[in-house]
Amino acid sequence: MNIEKIKEIFKNKKREALDIDKYHAVLLPLIEIDGELHLIYEVRAKHMHSQPGEISFPGGQVEVAESFKEAAVRETYEEIGIKRKILIL
Repeated sequence: MNIEKIKEIFKNKKREALDIDKYHAVLLPLIEIDGELHLIYEVRAKHMHSQPGEISFPGGQVEVAESFKEAAVRETYEEIGIKRKILIL
């Protein structure tokens, strides 16, 4: 599978949440190595008080006047240091 196929799959997906007063966004970071796509994820530290040792993707709560994309990009930078300028969205 390539990035264009992945974009096509999600292109017309409807985004909606029901009865939620807080919104969250995540980013699924993909990197191409030797022509193959690989998914980057986080493993939460064992000492974390919330969900220690769990596997997750970078993301978090959407702030006021922030889009889902902006929140996911901001959280990705805050959590794993990937800067917006190298992200292809």
